[in-house]
Parts: sequence; structure tokens; C-alpha cells
Amino acid sequence: MRKYFVCSDVHGFATEMRRDLRKAGFRKGDPEHVLVVLGDIFDRGPEALATYRYIRSLPKERRILVRGNHETLLRELAERGYALSHDEHNGTVGTLYQIAGIDPNWFAEWYANHFMDYGSFYDAHMNIRLDAFEKFNALMDSKKDEVQAKLYNNKKLREILDWIASDEWVDYWETPKHVFVHSFIPVMRRQEPRVSQCESVAEYDPNWRDAGKEAWEDAKWGCPWKQWKDGLFIEEERKGKVLVCGHWHTSDFWNNLDYANDPSMKLPRTENPIYESEAFHGLIGLDACTVLSHKVNVLTLTEDEL
Repeated sequence: MRKYFVCSDVHGFATEMRRDLRKAGFRKGDPEHVLVVLGDIFDRGPEALATYRYIRSLPKERRILVRGNHETLLRELAERGYALSHDEHNGTVGTLYQIAGIDPNWFAEWYANHFMDYGSFYDAHMNIRLDAFEKFNALMDSKKDEVQAKLYNNKKLREILDWIASDEWVDYWETPKHVFVHSFIPVMRRQEPRVSQCESVAEYDPNWRDAGKEAWEDAKWGCPWKQWKDGLFIEEERKGKVLVCGHWHTSDFWNNLDYANDPSMKLPRTENPIYESEAFHGLIGLDACTVLSHKVNVLTLTEDEL
């Protein structure tokens, strides 16, 4: 009988992913073991390429991949060709450096090699002669161009982007008893009288399975437990479906659903166990906030349990 091992939001922590999959019983060579990843395989962690290689090393029929918002961030950054502030704090720029094989500390080392005699960066600008200053700027520009070319025009990045865009990646995976998404299903949004233009009211969308690309991209953001609590999955739960998601660290699920009225029970932010509650049985959260907890939650389901 096939067994499914579900994880999410690995975020470039390949060592933790491999370790916790082994702890859960996953065997890479077992043809009955299937890996399910609910998005966000890159950004924040130091092992972007190792994560990519591990997942792709599995036979295609033994991996199920659901796109997350960080897959979108990587594609958008590559298409844009320059970074915005959110690319920095989300770790997407760091992923580009890893894919390109460039040390993110390249500038500090390059500066030290070329301008040690000038002292600090400030001193170099304030005290050197005009001709040396022009040379300094020219070297900076040439290095920047070189790095830009390596970041956005390398073969490995193209390979990864083509893979993420392939039909192997899906917006959701549905089984008889579960719906697996990155964060949530698409919902309908409508304006209400006296509601500002920046706000809308969300409703359950019975046609969410056929939602367009923009709706699915929007569904990959936001807080899943809040939307679930607002009843935006209730029609599926009445059919016996359970929503399984990542995207949002699970201690927030526990703190705001099960432990909301018992502050003494609140979990440390770095703990983040799987959220699988008897009180709220229609929702399972997996994001272990790996960058803080250094663990990856793994949900195991047999073929009968799916």
C-alpha cells in the first residue's frame, strides 16, 4: 500500500527536510513512498540547490508538488531582473545567489581586494583623488554587471524556472478526504456598502477548483486559519473534506484556535508542531517555521486515509 509523506515550507533547509522525512519513515528507495510538498521549497535557508536536487531525484510519479507564494516570488524576480525590498527580506535574492554559485559577501571581499589602501568605504569616497574615484566607480559598475549577468542569465536558474512552470506543479491536490493547498482555496471577494475601496468581503466560492491564475495566486497569501474560521471552507468540510496547508507557522494556529482562551497553554514561537486538532478537525497546518525551529513537519497518510 502506498504511503504519502506531506511537508511544506522547507525554505531551502534540505538537511532538516531529509532528517525529518527519515524520522517519519520515508525511504527514498521505496517505490510505495510518495513525497508531497505544499510549496515554498526555496528562500531563507542555505541549501536551495540541495533542496531542489533532492526533490527532483525522486521519480516523477513519487512526488506531488503544490505551488507556493515563494515559487511565484522567484519567477517574478527573475522576470523583473532586479530586486525589490520584499525580495531581500523574503530571502529570494539569497536564493538567486545560491543558484548562481555567487558568495553573497562578494562585494565586501572584492572591495577589500581593490581598495584596502583607502580604508573604509566612506574614506574611499571622501579622500581619494578624482581619477581614483572614477576608477573605483567603474570597477563597481563592471562587477555589478557581471553579477547581474550571473544572477539572471545562468543555465541552472532557467532549468529551475522551467520546472516550476511545468504541469508537474499544481495549485491544489485533492483526494477523497483531503484538499492539499499551499495556504487556502480561492474565495469570492465583493465590495460592501461603506467598505473602503481597499477592503472587500470574502465568501466561499463553490467554483474554486476552476478559479483562474490570478485567484490562485491570491489564495497563496494570507492567514489560512482565519479564512477557515470565517467559514470559507465550510462547504467542503460538510462533504467530509479536510484542508491541509502550509504558509503560516503552526504555533499561530494553536494559539488562536485551541489555546485562545487559555494563555498559559500558548506555545513558544519556535516549537510549531503539526496543527491537527480534535476541536477543529477540518484543518491541518504544517508550516514548522523552519528558519526558527530548524525542523520540518511531516504528515503521513496511507492510501486508505487519503
